[in-house]
Amino acid sequence: MARWFSKRGTYLTGSLFLKSHTRLRLDEGFKILGAQDQSAYPVMQARISRIEMKWPAALINVYAQTAVKISGKGIIDGDGKKWWDRYWKMRPHSATRRFPKA
Repeated sequence: MARWFSKRGTYLTGSLFLKSHTRLRLDEGFKILGAQDQSAYPVMQARISRIEMKWPAALINVYAQTAVKISGKGIIDGDGKKWWDRYWKMRPHSATRRFPKA
């Protein structure tokens, strides 16, 4: 199983695509922070709330892979308010907005 380890700290990144037999271990004091620049997230075909559309990839992606593990006491912070705001702006008819509060 492939492993990636690094020093404690905050790491700003765009989309990560985990492959089969990969372990991403985030130890305490390690934080992955989602970049706010859309160019850091490749646009892909996605299904969001039962709607097929082109949309930026997520921060952490595992698609059609096996034996992938994410573990540890570190933090994955997608800083996603920007993306949720964009989504709801696209769907103004939606009465209920369900996203984490900042």
